[in-house]
Amino acid sequence: MGLARWRDGELTNYRDPAGSIMAILEDHAGTIWIARGNNTDSKGPLCKVTDTGLRCYGRDDGVAAPYAVALANDTVSLLIWVFPRVTLQPK
Repeated sequence: MGLARWRDGELTNYRDPAGSIMAILEDHAGTIWIARGNNTDSKGPLCKVTDTGLRCYGRDDGVAAPYAVALANDTVSLLIWVFPRVTLQPK
């Protein structure tokens, strides 16, 4: 797995984040966000792509879910919605 960004004529390769990239979203300000699933570190499931790497948000930042599988942009409130992985168990 890997993550790269083409910006202003330059390709930036980011160190592989632990886990799987489940979703990628560009917000209203042009910031790129990724949702991580199956991550093996404690950095959190929501990561912002910066010029130098990834800034991940987790429990200490108010993101309680250990994994995320989808992202959505709210164009009214300008929020990013994070959808955690849900496991359904049969009765």
